[in-house]
Amino acid sequence: AARTVRDKLKLASEAEARIDATCSDYRPVATRGTVLYFLVALLRRLNNMYDTSLAQFLAIFQGTLNNAGDGSGRAGGRVAVLVDSLTLDTFKEVRQGMFDRDRDVLLVLLAVRVQQDRGEVTAKQIACFIQGVAASGGDTKRPKPYRWIPDGVWIMVLQLQEAFPLLRDLPDSIQHFGDQWRSWFDSERPEAQKHPEIVSAHAEALPAFPHLLLIRSMRADRVVPATKAYIRLVLGESFLDVTPNSIEGALATATEKTPLVLNLSAG
Repeated sequence: AARTVRDKLKLASEAEARIDATCSDYRPVATRGTVLYFLVALLRRLNNMYDTSLAQFLAIFQGTLNNAGDGSGRAGGRVAVLVDSLTLDTFKEVRQGMFDRDRDVLLVLLAVRVQQDRGEVTAKQIACFIQGVAASGGDTKRPKPYRWIPDGVWIMVLQLQEAFPLLRDLPDSIQHFGDQWRSWFDSERPEAQKHPEIVSAHAEALPAFPHLLLIRSMRADRVVPATKAYIRLVLGESFLDVTPNSIEGALATATEKTPLVLNLSAG
């Protein structure tokens, strides 16, 4: 009897270890779900109609679990498929109830939050992108080296130096390679052009978010195309090629407990 008890305890211990390992494997899915829910919960600040309940989000989450593939032949397997599918499913569901003018805001916030969850961007860097010059004071004691640089642009350059270690040599680069930077600054599509050398970047091309901040700071008129390129790099082409809303698509998510409401409004 004692041996039987020991055997059962051993089996229970092994089963508990397997369950813990499986839970650990699927933790990235739970983490992404948390990031997505708190993101969509913030959207009510844009418009009171953009209020996604926890029950609605859980329905999206459960639908992804039921419909996502098994991830065969893909690095990370099912967990990677679930993370990507949950992100796209949440975006598609939430965007249905948003005005066109606000959908790009959702995409940018989604890409930034995903990178923040990966530890690739910080809150200070996000503030620098959203608030611009107001994000921090900047070291305005350093005068701009050339007259062609607008004052506001130079302040932003100094802020980027503080916010991004990769850009700490940006002011020096502009001073040393003034002609190259002016050519880049005056180009029609600077977001698609190779920027002059920045020693602290340790690479010919900046990562996605610092590059977006560079465009945001020096050529604000090119933020929209630069943002689309950023979204494409971080989230993938599928987030930019989402099909327009349709009655059929809306009906597919409606139930007796979640009715379909059509709101006709300008915008």
